[in-house]
Amino acid sequence: MDKRIAYVAMLDIVGFSKLTNELQVKKVYTLENIIRLTPTFQSTNPEELCIKTTGDGAILCFFKDMEAPLRISMEIQEALRRSHVGERDENKILVRMGINIGQVSVRTDLAGRVDIIGNAVNKAERLMSFGTTNHILASREFHDLVAVLNERFASMFHFVGELPDKHNISHVIYNVYGDGVGNPATPVPKKEEKKESAPTPIAAKPLAPPPPPIEIKNPFQAGGKLTNINLFVGRQDEIRRVFDAIEKRSIKSIAISGDHKMGLSSFSYYLSHKDVRQHFLKNLNEYIFGYVECPKQTNFTLEEFFLALYHNIDASYPALKLSQGNAPTYDGFRKVLGAIDRMQKCFVMLIDEIDNLAKNESFDMYFFDLLRFVDENYNIIEIVTTHQPLKNALKTKEYPEKPFSEIFTTMSIGHFQPIEVKELLSRSPKIGGPSFEAHIPLIISLAGYHPYLLQIACSLVFESLVANPGSPLNVESIKQKFMQHGRDIFQSYWDSLNTDERIIIADLVEGRRGRMNILVMKELAGRGLITDIEKSPRIFSDAFKEFVMKMSAQRFQSAMTDLRSGY
Repeated sequence: MDKRIAYVAMLDIVGFSKLTNELQVKKVYTLENIIRLTPTFQSTNPEELCIKTTGDGAILCFFKDMEAPLRISMEIQEALRRSHVGERDENKILVRMGINIGQVSVRTDLAGRVDIIGNAVNKAERLMSFGTTNHILASREFHDLVAVLNERFASMFHFVGELPDKHNISHVIYNVYGDGVGNPATPVPKKEEKKESAPTPIAAKPLAPPPPPIEIKNPFQAGGKLTNINLFVGRQDEIRRVFDAIEKRSIKSIAISGDHKMGLSSFSYYLSHKDVRQHFLKNLNEYIFGYVECPKQTNFTLEEFFLALYHNIDASYPALKLSQGNAPTYDGFRKVLGAIDRMQKCFVMLIDEIDNLAKNESFDMYFFDLLRFVDENYNIIEIVTTHQPLKNALKTKEYPEKPFSEIFTTMSIGHFQPIEVKELLSRSPKIGGPSFEAHIPLIISLAGYHPYLLQIACSLVFESLVANPGSPLNVESIKQKFMQHGRDIFQSYWDSLNTDERIIIADLVEGRRGRMNILVMKELAGRGLITDIEKSPRIFSDAFKEFVMKMSAQRFQSAMTDLRSGY
């Protein structure tokens, strides 16, 4: 058990127990996402922060930054205030907070989850219990340390006095409010808990029928673009890099690349969402965002591209009426950009899967030359996603002397990091579903750290556990279903490999390590296809390994013979 001095922020949702199960789940997901997107959370080293979810809220323990509990409390309230604009009352999230300092003990419970215990946490909870909506209540210890050292915060601390909690223990309390956050209403003491007395006999009543079981919706989406940003997992480093580049204007345009089913469309949609950019951009009013998804269908026209862009802009900024009177043409597009320039704003244009346009005859060399022209002559940042390097995708659609692809800085997204996998695997118990702790080895062996394959594996395990509670997991059935869902991805991987890469993959599958070209192995590791190349290289997924092994013997042996003869 690790004992440490911590700066504690504790919060919960006011009136949580009176909400329907559906609203409870929705509000918890939204609140957790808001916390995760706060600047304080994003900028804190994970080793300097410990978090415990409490069902209706969270405990956040910072170990180095004494001001962090107050800052993150203010940031959460500000984010919630923005999210409430235009929202129905029943969907608004009302929270109260307690902040304190003291010693905590960090341990791992029987289920392998982080647990935080200690007087510092207990006191933060008691302080919070005095509050109602928007209250931020601080201990004397926190006031004496933070308010005295920081003049900016000193004026926000308002002495309340000593109030007894429900156990009749008195606490010195400061009410923190000002600068648009907090609640100036005076907190009230809690009534002493009533002592238990013998129940009064009453006439027996007929038993009410048991309530129907609550159906827990599968929280894993195995297919399609994620449009619910509360289900988006990981990619926080990449997201920060994109928004840092937008804010600092250090990079004019960005091409985000990744293999198929790596979550590019979900990533670009997440970047474009108004709630996300509100969290990452300090001066949001300096920007206009526009988003276009490029379908694979070759009947998608140039006019439809501009109409989709105009519709997205108008939906986000209806008062500006930017598309009004502007035709869905090259000339109309330049007029829209001109209007944005005159407003002294920067246009951020996100084009999802732009490589689909390279296969479409409606989009010729002039279209891509126009995108280069506006990049050089207007206040615009272009962000595109692509499944292959733009230079390769657009080789027949660019002017050789002025290639469109050269204006971009490339950013790659690949397999998840361990912390992102952990975040995804924790989704089920957070909504009251079954724990995956005992099944993590199976999930990782099937999917590795591949985001889409992880969604498939988690979805299958979730459905099996919910359908057969208390029964052993049918592992063979899950493996068979997983291979059916994942076969196209495995085939796509295999088809994308060059000769040298196929040889290394085949040798690792067959247990041979005779001719391991380190440069080729680094390329494969960069794509996430092999791991641990320094010590014991292996295929990222046992299921992919099985896929390669189960290719028809004749085809596999023929392919290997041809490859090795030309190696």
